[in-house]
Amino acid sequence: MTYRVDKLFSGIFHNKFPVGSFVETEKVAANFVYFNGGYIATAKKFFQCCTVVDQQPETNYEQKARQIVTEAFKDKTDKAGRPYIEHLDAVCRMVESEEDEVKAIALLHDILEDCEEWTFERLVSAFNERIAEGVFALTKFSANALNYAEYIELVKANPDAILVKIADLRHNMDITRLPVLGDYEIKRMKKYHAAYLELSNLNKQ
Repeated sequence: MTYRVDKLFSGIFHNKFPVGSFVETEKVAANFVYFNGGYIATAKKFFQCCTVVDQQPETNYEQKARQIVTEAFKDKTDKAGRPYIEHLDAVCRMVESEEDEVKAIALLHDILEDCEEWTFERLVSAFNERIAEGVFALTKFSANALNYAEYIELVKANPDAILVKIADLRHNMDITRLPVLGDYEIKRMKKYHAAYLELSNLNKQ
């Protein structure tokens, strides 16, 4: 049976069931514990905050991700000085997948790297573990001492991240976006091209 949470549940595990979320009976049973009177009393209190629904509505992750990045990146620009949302939108359009979750990862792929208010845990809560793990695999954390080749190895461990990174590299290699093409930019393009070939060949296997 599926329940929609309509009121704030103040008991134990309240953070797992925010208002507006949907939950199956099995998830409630897996999360509640015996506590001062036991599972039955605690679960009964929780269910009083809910409404029974036929099924959880299908989530449009791409639409939700687009709303989030539009706000999160509204004041950010890319290396070419263009609004950063243009890059995120391009990667979403270029990624070779029609899966809603992959499209969401494409839009969100820089959010952990560039927006400190967003964390892995927050992504899990807002979306799901698949999307959060895909974004995490694509994130270059400044605290890590990884070189670019090591970063690409981490990307290769996540199939969704591979698809998004290929699209990301394709857009980043578009030199028509750049105001100048000097030695630094050429060196960066060579690095991107090598990673693109590596990931593309892996994706064909």
